[in-house]
Amino acid sequence: MKKIFYFLTFTFIVVSASAQNDAAVDTSWKKGGFIGLTFNQVGLNKAWTRGGDNAITLSGLLDVYANYETAKQKWTNNLVINYAQSKIADADFIKSDDRLDFTSKYSRKWKKHFNWVGSFFLQSQLTKTLDFKNPTIDSTGTRFNTISNFFSPAYATLGFGLEYDNSGLTVAIHPISGRALIVIDEKLRPRFFAADADLGSAVNFDLGAWLLATYKKPINDNVTFNTALSMFLPYDEPTHIDTNWDLGLIMKISKYLTANANATVRYFHNEIQDLQFRQGFGVGFGYKF
Repeated sequence: MKKIFYFLTFTFIVVSASAQNDAAVDTSWKKGGFIGLTFNQVGLNKAWTRGGDNAITLSGLLDVYANYETAKQKWTNNLVINYAQSKIADADFIKSDDRLDFTSKYSRKWKKHFNWVGSFFLQSQLTKTLDFKNPTIDSTGTRFNTISNFFSPAYATLGFGLEYDNSGLTVAIHPISGRALIVIDEKLRPRFFAADADLGSAVNFDLGAWLLATYKKPINDNVTFNTALSMFLPYDEPTHIDTNWDLGLIMKISKYLTANANATVRYFHNEIQDLQFRQGFGVGFGYKF
């Protein structure tokens, strides 16, 4: 299975390099993105009797892209980073959001609205996550255990198949796909790897089928909606469909003032056998370029 993943990776690199060679002749690149910084604050004096506590939240969003397109081929690249820290009362700042996603997709025209496609998707986080809900308390005090970290885990998925592309909607089905589950922190490998996996290796491989769908639509000049759905079905465990669904809305209030809302619905069987959900909303500085 490891050899299959390496073969898929090599094939994707060769095809992408071909697109880069074309790009050296035809500079039909479109590049841009969005950067946003949000600050939320609640302040209460000692006489306040209706509940609550002082709170501060700082969050940042970076969403950048670089796309190349000709009449017969398209190469799209997108990087999304979300990070936030929150502080309640006299407690220390703790992480409240952490997301690192990179998508690269090369497609070649087959028929109208249909393309042959090769896709790569990487998911991870930037910093350590501590488990504040289940601390370890002993004679030495209270300790908060690490439950995830940078590239612990990370999911690198690579697949080849057929894509439907029309009016901002893309749906790519990859019947030949490989996924690498990467856990570089040795202490966290038992948490994410299967019971029979080799804990001496930082990478675990799966072969399966993969669905990747995206949709981006400017609702008007000031509001943009985007969503992305990824579903991976491992062939050795077809009932465990790992799913990640992101939704986002960016609203321009003025030249540098924006509001953004986002949500993620997630199910990864090796992480927890339950539905994960995250949502956020903020108003702050934003710049589109």
